[in-house]
Amino acid sequence: MGKAEFEKELKKKLVEESKELAQAPKEELLNELADVLELTKSIASHYKIPFSKVEKFQEEKRKKRGGFKKKLFLVWSTGKAGK
Repeated sequence: MGKAEFEKELKKKLVEESKELAQAPKEELLNELADVLELTKSIASHYKIPFSKVEKFQEEKRKKRGGFKKKLFLVWSTGKAGK
């Protein structure tokens, strides 16, 4: 596979595995989470992004925007995304 095709297929596979995760029964969650994580790490590696940098960025976003610990979801906002 060429570089562009490989990038496209990695992202396509991530979407496929994410859909499987979304539909998975509780007993299959670990398996599907592992697949999504493997693809996430593979995509980061392909783009030469250290996974530790992804984790650090995730933590920074959580501090700024919050996570899902409180089980709350933002339904509507007037602000621009990421601000």
